[in-house]
Amino acid sequence: MNKLIFKQKGLAAIEMVLVMPVMLILLVGVFEISRIFIQYTTLNKAVQAGARYALIDIYGAQSQGAIAEEAQIKNVVVYGKRTTGSDSILTGLTASDVNINSTTSHITVSAVYAYMPIFAKIPFTTTSLSMNLTASASMRRGGI
Repeated sequence: MNKLIFKQKGLAAIEMVLVMPVMLILLVGVFEISRIFIQYTTLNKAVQAGARYALIDIYGAQSQGAIAEEAQIKNVVVYGKRTTGSDSILTGLTASDVNINSTTSHITVSAVYAYMPIFAKIPFTTTSLSMNLTASASMRRGGI
């Protein structure tokens, strides 16, 4: 019986060494994927607000084909308001990342956001977690 106990000393440490990298990769993956979804949802809501603002701000003028000023639309996407601000809704998002495409029947607001992960790469690998998140919202112009 004593030989069996003696042989198992340190077995828990070996198991931990084998399991720890897998658990760390899973933990980092869940954390970063959650952040990606949160930031993508924020970006998506921002471009929807920008598209809505482009048409609703000038209510009654859609039949003439008018939309809100592009600078104001971009500010709504980046800062959440018509005017510029000091803090964008997503760190690093700028007005130059927002594109507005207007046709006679639709307006499309899109944005590309460079996602910056907390962990530069997945542990024990060389796979980077940096990526571009792209969101787009299109609204039909009324009265045309």
